Amino acid sequence: MHALLTEAESRGYTVETQTDLQRGDAVHTLAIVIRGRAFPLVLTERTAKVPREPTPQELRRQECSPWTRGPKYDEEFIGRLALGAPAGTGYQHSYFYSDGARWTLESRLGHLLQDLERLAAEAERREREKELREAEQRRRWYAAVALAREQQVEQHRARVLTGQTRA
Repeated sequence: MHALLTEAESRGYTVETQTDLQRGDAVHTLAIVIRGRAFPLVLTERTAKVPREPTPQELRRQECSPWTRGPKYDEEFIGRLALGAPAGTGYQHSYFYSDGARWTLESRLGHLLQDLERLAAEAERREREKELREAEQRRRWYAAVALAREQQVEQHRARVLTGQTRA
């Protein structure tokens, strides 16, 4: 994390902490801010499913009420780290790297920063396109209003002139 955050700051990005309230609990995340957009990061340890041995208490409960079932598996930490967007965010599948069979998380940190830079550039491009679309829509609106005004003035003049000729 230190190497990643140091590299991010050397590239001119800022690093900040964020605190959000989720289901009544304070959730603290670290975010790298690139071009005014914050990309939250969460460092977690990967887990694997392992068969679960029921406890004596669970065995007694199952004897008393055989229609209830306990969990079949437990989650066990496997020592592999993962770094990326927190689950439940819009970026959940955009940037996520972890230890693998052929590489370590440390070797993927450069790719992570490249992904964040690409996402920031895409977001900026989409924002510019949206602004251009809105400006074009405003321009068309004002042109339509000006045309309607001209037509209204012409219609008014025609009614007045027709009224004068009849009089």
